[in-house]
Amino acid sequence: MANYDAQQAERQLYILVHRGQWTEALATVDEWLSRQPWRAELLLRKAQWLRKAARYEHALAVTREYRVLKPVATEASFQEMDLLLELHREDEARELLEHLPGDLRKSPRGMFYQGCLLLARRYDDAGLQAVWTAYQREPGFHRALITWARAALRTRGRWRVRRQLERLYRQHADQQDVAISVGLALRAIEVRQA
Repeated sequence: MANYDAQQAERQLYILVHRGQWTEALATVDEWLSRQPWRAELLLRKAQWLRKAARYEHALAVTREYRVLKPVATEASFQEMDLLLELHREDEARELLEHLPGDLRKSPRGMFYQGCLLLARRYDDAGLQAVWTAYQREPGFHRALITWARAALRTRGRWRVRRQLERLYRQHADQQDVAISVGLALRAIEVRQA
């Protein structure tokens, strides 16, 4: 019976999330967790939906609750980093980054967060370089290129940023991930300028 409830809840969550009904999805997850509190992965999903519902403090608390249960969870660490940056709590984000294992700090996402922290402190050249390096190491990391473009817009101007993005596209025109990233980054700077 419990397995049936879980399958039914999973279907219901899929529908709610697909429709963007975050409040209802959160209520469903809370009910599911009350029945099956050992399902720690539900906490991480709940935190993601809280974030989409712009309830960042609550999302941070749930993410930290999950990390207590699963302290080496990479995705939860990165999610906590995102939330801390969105809440402009750079000191806490920096401390979290420093406590990540070395291989995670040197990963594309680790480099990305280092760059975001540098950009937050207005170390624009170093921050831009770190975010660009993160993207180069993982060309499918669209968010890194979008972040680079938005930050570079502030210091380099729209024309130079656009030119560098177009150059990147020409160099890797055969790679779909690069084309998508460049398109998203170009759109991000156009929207920012509007």
